[in-house]
Amino acid sequence: MEGDAKTALAAPNSVVITNSTATKYFKNENPLAKVLTVDIDGAEYPFKVTGVVKDVPKNSHFRFDFLVSLETFEWSRETNWFMNNHITYLLLQKGISKEQMEEKLAEGRFFSLDFPTDTSAIVINEEAVRYFGLTNPLGKHIYIPYKEKEFQIIGVIKDIHYESLHKKVKRMGLVLSKTIFSDHDRYIFARISSANIPKTLDSIKDTWNSLSPELAFEYSFLDEELEKLYRQEINTGKIVASFSFLAILISCLGIFGLAAFMAEQKTKEIGIRKILGAKLPDVILLLSKEFMKWILIANLIVWPVGFLIMKRWLENFAYRTNIGIGVFLLTGGLATSIAIMTISYQVKKVATANPVDSLRYE
Repeated sequence: MEGDAKTALAAPNSVVITNSTATKYFKNENPLAKVLTVDIDGAEYPFKVTGVVKDVPKNSHFRFDFLVSLETFEWSRETNWFMNNHITYLLLQKGISKEQMEEKLAEGRFFSLDFPTDTSAIVINEEAVRYFGLTNPLGKHIYIPYKEKEFQIIGVIKDIHYESLHKKVKRMGLVLSKTIFSDHDRYIFARISSANIPKTLDSIKDTWNSLSPELAFEYSFLDEELEKLYRQEINTGKIVASFSFLAILISCLGIFGLAAFMAEQKTKEIGIRKILGAKLPDVILLLSKEFMKWILIANLIVWPVGFLIMKRWLENFAYRTNIGIGVFLLTGGLATSIAIMTISYQVKKVATANPVDSLRYE
């Protein structure tokens, strides 16, 4: 409503208040630049009002009367963070309701503000149910040594992959952020537009440095992190594709030369067959069947070898597909098609030649 949203909380001892808070303390006066003194843990902090926002809707989970600059407090500038007391929000896709999201639950329910006891509740995945040998998990308790506390199971979610498919899905439990603090690294997730990524990153970096200059600004993209999980497979795929292209090119050159040689050897034979009434498809079949025989033999040799190699490679994954006969039929068909296209020029050239010229050919 009032103030600059970009700079309102940039400076220490700055505060943004709601409209009702402004009315409560300043009546009809303009609250901007006024000072509010707040008692926090026995210490008085003067805050300069730098902005006013609309009151938060009653159905909002994130409720507040005022927001203060984190830079105000000395502990916010410590490089050794030890708390992880943040709340994670999910932005659902358009058309997806809360009920549809909760359909992913295999049993029970998810966390809710309607249940204050959810601070001692936990939602586990199906793998955790199997690990603990629970037949009816809802209502059962799980002891977490880290907090020396028991958590009651209120829901079971389906297994999700949060690591590489090389590994099996591990047991997982979800608790409210206020329940357990972690010593692990913290991350801020941001969804940005792809229109001007460098400019956006510079803006985020400037904001980060203004809030936490002692902490280095480091970032990564989610798609890059996922790519790292399969870096070896990606590199192997590129190498195989390159050598496959080279092998196909060399094979095509060899088939083309062999087709030219065979066509030259059978020039007179083709001329005689055409004089005796052989049609164009008969001549093409005559020249092609030799190649088809060798292509079939090559496929019968390569298929078992390819099956063993792919089977061994797929064994590196905890979750893998089956190799069906369709894959080999497809590759055999592609190899045959490439061979036919390669020899088609020579076949057509000889098959459409004047039979009289073919009989005179030496």
